[in-house]
Amino acid sequence: MLLPLRSARSRVFARTVAGIAVVAARQWEAAEEHFQIALQQAEALPNVLEQKEIRRFHAMMLIDFALPQVIAKRRKRCSEKRRRATRRSECPATSR
Repeated sequence: MLLPLRSARSRVFARTVAGIAVVAARQWEAAEEHFQIALQQAEALPNVLEQKEIRRFHAMMLIDFALPQVIAKRRKRCSEKRRRATRRSECPATSR
């Protein structure tokens, strides 16, 4: 009975390592898939420590992947708001 349990733990570890490897290659969708499968497998064991590690690596990936996109979107929104505010302040109808 011990052999299948080791095998299951090995599969979780392998998926986690695969997720980390594809993050290094900047293949976000593949990394997301590997982390999701690893987390499902870790929850099935249950392996709480591995779940935390998977979530930590997943969070690091999200920061690397999503943070630059979020910042770019916010900058774009801010510049659009500034542009609209400038137009309104130049409009004679809004100065009343």
